[in-house]
Amino acid sequence: MSIRTLKFARHLVAAAGLSLLAQGAFAATMNGTATIIQPIAITASSTLAFGNILADAVNAGTVVISPVTGASTLTGVTRPGSAVGTISAASFTVTGASGLAYAVSFGESSVTLSDGGNNRMTMSAFTTSSANNFNLTGGSDTLKVGGTLAVGAAQAPANYSGSVSVTVAYN
Repeated sequence: MSIRTLKFARHLVAAAGLSLLAQGAFAATMNGTATIIQPIAITASSTLAFGNILADAVNAGTVVISPVTGASTLTGVTRPGSAVGTISAASFTVTGASGLAYAVSFGESSVTLSDGGNNRMTMSAFTTSSANNFNLTGGSDTLKVGGTLAVGAAQAPANYSGSVSVTVAYN
């Protein structure tokens, strides 16, 4: 066999091998999908209400509202007999995509309540509870928020108010 024939045979085998590799390739189709879910939303149903309070003339005190029961615990302050006023945790309805969990955050860790003049108290230590364990079962949940009100010694009698932003987001 001549050298020329060997070179030709070698090229032929190499070309055949490339042809076999090309036949071993496969193709598939990839699809893309997306689902747009309902945005999460929060609506206030009731306010965080600390009720009527009698401040001590000498010592500061606190009123704590439980988010679970809406009950209050007083330290260093009292209630005026049966005229306790409205006492409740704040209540919100949270809506969104069914079955998704959510988290709660507050715009500030403490908020000043004011009588519109120079008298102030601080509301802080916000706590939360949820009817569905912070899950949008059936697309909604009831969120309750409690907190602590710091009442100054000899706090001036007045109606005090203030607000804090409550934000919910999907986990």
